Amino acid sequence: MKLRSAYRRFLFCLTGVALSGSLLAAEDTLTPLEVVNLTLKNSPQIRNQKFGVEKAKGQARSASGAFDIVTNVTAGRVRSTQTLVDISGLRPNEQATYNNLPPAQRNNLVPMRETSTTTLLASANKQFRTGVTTTLSLANTQADNDPAISANPLVNVTNRGVVMFTVNVPLLKGSGTEGSLAAVERSAELNYQATLSTYQHTISQIIRDSIIAYWNYVNADWYLARINDSKARIEALIARIRTPSNSLQSYLEDRKGQIIDAQNRLDQVRVALAQVMGIPASDLQTLGKPTPDFPISWGEQLSRFDRQSLESAWLKEAEEKRLDYRATKLQLEATQTLLTKARKDLLPTVNLSLGMGYNGFAQYDGFNQFIEADSENRNKADYNVNLVFNYPIGNNVAQGNLDTTNATYQQALIANQDSLRGIKLNVRGDLSNLYGQMQKSVQIEKTVLSYKESIKDLQNNPGILTDSSRQVTAMELEDKFLAAQKERSDALSGLANAIASARFTTGTLIRTEDANAMVNMVDLQTPPSW
Repeated sequence: MKLRSAYRRFLFCLTGVALSGSLLAAEDTLTPLEVVNLTLKNSPQIRNQKFGVEKAKGQARSASGAFDIVTNVTAGRVRSTQTLVDISGLRPNEQATYNNLPPAQRNNLVPMRETSTTTLLASANKQFRTGVTTTLSLANTQADNDPAISANPLVNVTNRGVVMFTVNVPLLKGSGTEGSLAAVERSAELNYQATLSTYQHTISQIIRDSIIAYWNYVNADWYLARINDSKARIEALIARIRTPSNSLQSYLEDRKGQIIDAQNRLDQVRVALAQVMGIPASDLQTLGKPTPDFPISWGEQLSRFDRQSLESAWLKEAEEKRLDYRATKLQLEATQTLLTKARKDLLPTVNLSLGMGYNGFAQYDGFNQFIEADSENRNKADYNVNLVFNYPIGNNVAQGNLDTTNATYQQALIANQDSLRGIKLNVRGDLSNLYGQMQKSVQIEKTVLSYKESIKDLQNNPGILTDSSRQVTAMELEDKFLAAQKERSDALSGLANAIASARFTTGTLIRTEDANAMVNMVDLQTPPSW
């Protein structure tokens, strides 16, 4: 329905139905968009839940860290001194044997040995999302041996270097993206997206509550002005009558009491608005008077109200745009990912490990010899092949994890289905409410105008100054006129609230971009799919 251009020129000027007077001018005013912006800035619930999004984002990043290249470098030196024989502690007979040995043999006895080893270990590990793991390692070792016990009496210091590349391939459990850590990473990313959607939905919910509170503030402020207008008309009538009756004076006092009640209600709705906006108590009095921009003429729109087509359009929009429903779908997908992995984890672990490399050798002490040991005197290629099988009897850990994950999945499925069920019910309820409020707004408009003309005619009749029955009629009309104005104000603010609720229900109240939210004034004035 292309109706925006037809009534955008109308403002929410409820004062147009009054006989005289208008909303009191104020230096500080409050517009619907200012309410939205202040809510986004001050709402503690929005600010608090934003950190929940940051947490989920961090968890997703942590999960992706499983596929980082992990480097490791270790350098060290070990010195070992061992006593082989205690000459001074020999038994007498063994001491005698030692003393009788020829000097050359006694000198060859080594009472103590000393060795030192220097190592440099470096490796790089990479886990792939298919479950395959690769490792490239380098190990250089320098050994300084005691010449008396060295296997090679020619060279005491030896340097060895080993280079090895290993690939570990899971054949059953852990293989494929659905069975490896990639499933955990994918689930964490989906949970982050779901948390973000929930956060955006919370923003939409709070904005809806703020807008509804704002229209209640508009209603209370406008009604207070109408009671003041009524009081002014009564005072003007009394001033024209030379000897006003006691009933007129009592009627005026009653109106003053109504002003007190209306002011009290205005104060209450202002507090309610500040509460939902997140405004601190110290800033309560700084909330300006409302300056609404809302259409007041709905007769043409009511005549073209097509409930069936609107319901179909709203349901379609809600399924596509409702952020909480999107969150349940993402959570369902996340648990489905983990459930698939849990089922595969029931399989035995069968891993094939393949390794290939070489070793080198360098002799004599020296830093260059130590570093270049892996490139000197290379031998022919080394390799290893291993097939590893692992399966716990009973497999209770994997089976328990599957049961837990399946239960989580079923909960997510129920939440998703229930979310859609609630949306469909809310669409029908909001549609009925919108239609009813629109009908009421159109109907009460005629009533207000009728009372307005009747009061004008009666006030312009000179007989009212002397005829007490006409004065009674004037008071009755004044009550009915004020009640009709209140009813009209309630209907229009109810209609504005119905539009905000319908926008929320269909997911069209706010427009989201990452963690930001934007609101269009036109969306606050028009129903969805209008």
